[in-house]
Amino acid sequence: MSKIVKESKVKKPRKSKQKDLWIAVCLDESGSMNSTRDTVISGVNEFLGDRAKDSEIRPVKIWINKFNSKSTTLVNGEDAKSVQNLTKETYSPNGWTALLDSVGESVSLIDTAIKGEKVKPDVVVLIVTDGQENSSKEYTKETVKTLIESRTKEGWNFEYFGSSLDTFNDAKSLGISKGQTIMFSAAKTGQMLNSNSARYTRQAKFGTYTAPEEIV
Repeated sequence: MSKIVKESKVKKPRKSKQKDLWIAVCLDESGSMNSTRDTVISGVNEFLGDRAKDSEIRPVKIWINKFNSKSTTLVNGEDAKSVQNLTKETYSPNGWTALLDSVGESVSLIDTAIKGEKVKPDVVVLIVTDGQENSSKEYTKETVKTLIESRTKEGWNFEYFGSSLDTFNDAKSLGISKGQTIMFSAAKTGQMLNSNSARYTRQAKFGTYTAPEEIV
């Protein structure tokens, strides 16, 4: 009687889980942004379209918090492919500049989401503003600076895109380095986002973060 020899199963090595890329945008919606409303909308939408393409390379999640006299979360940790475009209904500049509340709330939302992740994601927080803080009620400059410095030590990257003459001082006061800060014309907000979009694609492909680039 012949014996039945069972084939041994060869275990394939497990692939390490690729890190997600999480990008949060703190977007100025104060009254002074009204003159650049159309270019901001088109620029953000192109930016979102590029991130949706990047999600074919590795998972990309998006947060968007807009701020005028108060901060409002538009997108809370959604897959980049499912994020809805900005419209004139969802982006309507008015009021003052609650920048600190926007940054603080964005960090808080990511902190909550990251607790359930076994593999910690790469996190980028991008602040886009044409002015200075003048309306926050929940967060102070000191508390936001502490948050930024703490999360930077954990590997997060904070970027500050500003069009105020005090942009570099404003960013520095929040603990964001000069190398992570860009000053530009508010009329070129959309162009600034698009000119830096390729950086995030490279990060999605290779997992390597590079600093912001000025408009050429």
